[in-house]
Amino acid sequence: MDDRELSLAVVGINYENADGGNRRFEVELCAPGDPIHLHREPKNKHDDNAVAVFTERGVQIGYLTAERAPWIGSKLAAGEEFVAVFQGLTAAAYVRIRFGGGAPTLPVQREQPPAWTDGFYPRPGRVGVGGMILEPWHRGRHRAEDRDRIQNHPVLGS
Repeated sequence: MDDRELSLAVVGINYENADGGNRRFEVELCAPGDPIHLHREPKNKHDDNAVAVFTERGVQIGYLTAERAPWIGSKLAAGEEFVAVFQGLTAAAYVRIRFGGGAPTLPVQREQPPAWTDGFYPRPGRVGVGGMILEPWHRGRHRAEDRDRIQNHPVLGS
């Protein structure tokens, strides 16, 4: 990774755009590496340092965070060369920016943990299901038996 690159969170993806467009839907259409455009909004009524984030289709997906917007906005105002791409969507949307020319490098995606073969996924920590408490040491030892108890439970079972 290069010190001229950084990942930035995009906020406001759950709000509608002024034209009624759905930001979250647009974010769901984005793929990692898709071009992103940043526009300063000095007349924004909530924050005069706001930096709006747009997809290559010209649809706004949100704003950079208020903590990062003044710094990034000053770089945009100074005409500093940059390239921005969509990085991904987890709990929030992220963009990757590289200053000084060249395309940003997307971080290596972590592998997803393997799915359990029996299809039963207990929640972390204590799990209470129909009076059954699974302590962390207990989870994993009796997954199939616990699944069967839940399926045969008079209220919880199917």
